Amino acid sequence: MPVIVHVLSTLLQLFGLVAVIGGVVVRSVLIPRGGSDSGKARARIAWLLGLALLTLTLGVWLVLIVRTSMMSRESLDHFTTVLPVILLQTHFGFMWLIRCCGLLLLWGGWSLLLLTQKEYFAALMFCAAALIAWTISGVGHSAGLDGFSWRQGVDWMHIMAASLWGGTMLFAALTLKPAARQNGLFSTMARRLSPLAAAAFAVVLITGIINTEHQLHAVSDFVTTGYGRILLLKLTLVTAMLGCAATNRFVFLPRLQGADLRDADAGAIDSIARPASLPTPNHRIKPGVSFLRVLRLETLFMIGVLTCVAVLRHGPPPPHHMGMITKSITKT
Repeated sequence: MPVIVHVLSTLLQLFGLVAVIGGVVVRSVLIPRGGSDSGKARARIAWLLGLALLTLTLGVWLVLIVRTSMMSRESLDHFTTVLPVILLQTHFGFMWLIRCCGLLLLWGGWSLLLLTQKEYFAALMFCAAALIAWTISGVGHSAGLDGFSWRQGVDWMHIMAASLWGGTMLFAALTLKPAARQNGLFSTMARRLSPLAAAAFAVVLITGIINTEHQLHAVSDFVTTGYGRILLLKLTLVTAMLGCAATNRFVFLPRLQGADLRDADAGAIDSIARPASLPTPNHRIKPGVSFLRVLRLETLFMIGVLTCVAVLRHGPPPPHHMGMITKSITKT
């Protein structure tokens, strides 16, 4: 089976996981309670979460098919014969079955969240997504030979923090509307997004350094090995994401807050001078438009990062790390 199929299946799985985690956090943390705009945003996110779950489910099943094809020497003629062996007698199969349990919890939590709007079902979804992230780290380069390893824990934290950072950006970019500024929803979400993304990035940075030290032997590996070059591209895209985040945090967010203060001061006069049926003036929407454009650019960089991660998970690290790869193969 072509490598591109391996990469695409992993990319779908990762993108779905990132979207689910981000959607749950944006709905429960970033969107303020009360108000018609908040209710509409929550309803929109609920249905977008359904699309994210579909993507994740498709990715999880494609990963199983691709891995089964790989283990059965590129042939699917005996898929039904090989599949029970893989699921019941390999470490990958064990992790995949746990992943399916996480998927069932996600679908159940999402359905109940739509019906009841109770926040503890959103918490259930977050825990289920964390379980799925654990199974992904459990079959990665950092997984130990016998059960849990502290490096797997670090990789799990890296996946969760990266999903929190990238997923909140994705759903914020899909949810935020500059025209919603008159009711304060845009500004509130933008203010809450900034510290959340900063905290997630701090965890990504620390765990990323630990993972890189484990996978590369020397700085020269970044340019002398294929794995290192893809990792370098990933780090470049992460740096671009950080630049976008810094631009929004230190340039456009203060402008957005300043515009809100000016609008509040002029609110009484404006309500008399301008009928409520007229749209918000462009000079009030402009800071939000700039913030949103940078946020969407950051989201595109995030998709590039996920693509690099999908490639890295199917490529062996430099030769000194082959001992760990052999252990991973032995487990499966």
